[in-house]
Amino acid sequence: MSFQNGEHATNDLSNTNLNEDNIVELIPQKLSMEEVNKKNKSNNCKELQNIAYKTKRFNGTEIVPQIVNTNNSTLSNFLNNETIANEKENWCKLDKTQKVKKLINYVQLLENKYNLVSEESNKCKSYLIKCLERKALSKAKDVIYDKVSGAIVDIPHLLFDTISRNFMLKKDDKHVSTVKSLPLDKKMKAKTIKIHDMGDM
Repeated sequence: MSFQNGEHATNDLSNTNLNEDNIVELIPQKLSMEEVNKKNKSNNCKELQNIAYKTKRFNGTEIVPQIVNTNNSTLSNFLNNETIANEKENWCKLDKTQKVKKLINYVQLLENKYNLVSEESNKCKSYLIKCLERKALSKAKDVIYDKVSGAIVDIPHLLFDTISRNFMLKKDDKHVSTVKSLPLDKKMKAKTIKIHDMGDM
């Protein structure tokens, strides 16, 4: 900081004489600031109450739900209802942990169907989980899933090789090319340039 003509910076506290009278005057100001903050909070609460009233009136739902005393049993009932509701979703809407559980249950069905040994079933589990991570089993058409029972009925492109005793996920060959969905090209017509008589000039 540079000062011109020998001016010195003065602190605001040095300008005010701090004595007992000034300190006593500052205490009511602090209390009044607390009162102002309380009034602002109550004004914000009134604004929130107005918004809540309007949304309840127009939408029929409350923006701020009433808080009811909750105990462990009501919380556990609520969480159980949420998990049951989430399990009855389509395959593509399930989260990854639920999909992994369903795939493991499906491998148990495959064990019975193909008489798999525990080592083969473990390979199948890891292979299906790897396919899930690579998003090969993420779409609804990749997995036939019964959302009522919450179980995988079939994976259409999963093939079992009886000779090598391995599972393979074969890609669907019926992919529609994106070129077919594009509009037809407009053929460029050769533009003919008409030459007018230049002799009139």
